[in-house]
Amino acid sequence: MHYDYLDMPGGTHESIVRSKSIHDLPVEIFPTILRFLQGDYQSIIALTTTSKTIASEANKLLYRDITRWPANRERHTKFLTTIIASPELGLAVHSYSIVVASTDLDPFFELLHSGLKVMNKLQHLTIEDLVVSHYMPNTHLTRVLTGGSFSLKSFHWLCRSDENPIAEFLATQHDLEELTISWHSVWRKRILPDMCADVDASTCPRLRRVCGEIGTLKMFLPGRNVQDVSCPPPSGTPIGEIEETLPLISRELGRVKSLCCSIYYAGGFLYSYLENLEVLHLVGFLVDAVRV
Repeated sequence: MHYDYLDMPGGTHESIVRSKSIHDLPVEIFPTILRFLQGDYQSIIALTTTSKTIASEANKLLYRDITRWPANRERHTKFLTTIIASPELGLAVHSYSIVVASTDLDPFFELLHSGLKVMNKLQHLTIEDLVVSHYMPNTHLTRVLTGGSFSLKSFHWLCRSDENPIAEFLATQHDLEELTISWHSVWRKRILPDMCADVDASTCPRLRRVCGEIGTLKMFLPGRNVQDVSCPPPSGTPIGEIEETLPLISRELGRVKSLCCSIYYAGGFLYSYLENLEVLHLVGFLVDAVRV
């Protein structure tokens, strides 16, 4: 196998030489080679067959970001089965995204649960359920979050579920900086009171970015220095409830510097609270961002 490392960033004739065998190269150069190949998965996979040393480094890169095929059930099954059998590979995973379209009793959830438990260094997690119902939220999917020891920096929970186990999970995520979640509004609490939970202001103290409807903002802005907010179109929440809630979080809204929202909010009842807003993204307009 022949490699030319002279074209690598920082490579010189004095410091990097042509080699007929990768085994002749010093171990210290392997991370640099792999960084140069980042994104070229076929080449990285090929390197895993060369030696145990470089295979270890290559696997760290291959397994670091598992977000390229979130809806491919077959690939996720193979990936999860692999890291469960070889937990050292699970330690390499820093980012993981998956889309499920499942019933409550889907046995795949057990595999996902076991896989997440070996991703001890996971930092970014996205789980989306395509089967969304306001009236029959998934009561089993939340179990996949139990038993893990990872500390997340970002968590995107795009599911309708029982909020009680989610609240317990979030209470363990002290380093979380970014959160996307749908939390109950007043009207939903009337329908499903047992599945709605309150979150203490001390939960996730490092939050800086929050994405969610008015119920999410009401629950996760107080007590935190959130400066980046994203509001999707409200799904059933009456305008009256939104207008009644905003004064309760007026102080927190005054700290927001960046807002992304739909044209639904363009009436102005939200903007009057944004005293320090610098960037406004309006979804549905031709302009992507407006500096104010």
